[in-house]
Parts: sequence; C-alpha cells; structure tokens
Amino acid sequence: KGREFLFLVGTDLEGTHKAYEITANVMKGGDTLEVLRLHDPEEPDAHLEEYRKTLVDDIESRGLDARFTSVDKTPGVAITTQIVDLINDRRPDFVVMVPRSNLKFSPASVSERCIRNCQGVNFILVKF
Repeated sequence: KGREFLFLVGTDLEGTHKAYEITANVMKGGDTLEVLRLHDPEEPDAHLEEYRKTLVDDIESRGLDARFTSVDKTPGVAITTQIVDLINDRRPDFVVMVPRSNLKFSPASVSERCIRNCQGVNFILVKF
C-alpha cells in the first residue's frame, strides 16, 4: 500500500499549483492524492473545478492516482475545526497546505492549528 496525500486547495491557485508540483515530485507509484476543497455551499465556488482543469493532463501524464473532493463547510463550525476533523478522520500520511503568504504563523492560523491538533500526520507547507 502506498502513501496517502491529502492536498487542501485554497484560493491561491498559483501557490497551490506550485505546491502540487512539489507534491507530485515526491509521490511514488502506489501513492494516492486527494485534492480537497472546503467551500460555502451558499456561494458559488469555481476554485476546485478550475484547479482540476489545470491539473488533469499533468496527473494523467504522471500516472498519479488522484481524486478531487469538494466538502461543504458546516454552518456554525469554524473552518479550522472542520479541517482538523477532516484530517483526523482521514488520517492521511501527508497533508499539503499552502498558507496565505501575507500572514505570519500565529495561534489562530489554520496551518498552525492543524499541525498542533493532528497527531500522526506529516505536513508539507508551501508558502510563497
């Protein structure tokens, strides 16, 4: 069984694409990639579909086992809590995140909270 990579897609598609390239280069045969986007179900969200269109040819050329998943944000639940819960439920080998480049790490940052609250998971943080 290969390793499982959970790739979280945000709104920075350029940074996300650079992080994908890094991830794809460390993946081996038998590894799987889940590209996941959390979004507000009451607002249109084209990010995941737009991102999928930019990646599908590269994924196929590399022979990667990948799937794209869209998850609705849960009303009344902080996005950080929902992300931590998703990671802890799925327990992938690696989580790939692209922190916003205009923010420094702080106790309130999504990346910082995920790292602190998810045990037994490796994180790949790509910040541009």
